[in-house]
Amino acid sequence: MRAINVFPDGRPGTVASQTTVPEAPEAAVITADAVDYIVSAINAVVTTLRDIHDAVDEADPSSSGILEDYTQRLEQQSWFLSAQNYSAN
Repeated sequence: MRAINVFPDGRPGTVASQTTVPEAPEAAVITADAVDYIVSAINAVVTTLRDIHDAVDEADPSSSGILEDYTQRLEQQSWFLSAQNYSAN
């Protein structure tokens, strides 16, 4: 991040105010609903990574490659987890 003179603000309040991840249920949930929530949370992160990819690629292509790797791994996990509900039906 120093190479492009950017310093992320990782304070909890800042992160919480800008998150795209849906809020988790407060009470106990059945497994299928928990899986659906986790998959939606992962997909929200993937959407954010895709939305910022071009801007990051323009400023720092090396970091863009890291985002692509994370995106691929998260999409894979989302698919694996979502399969849990398909096999339960």
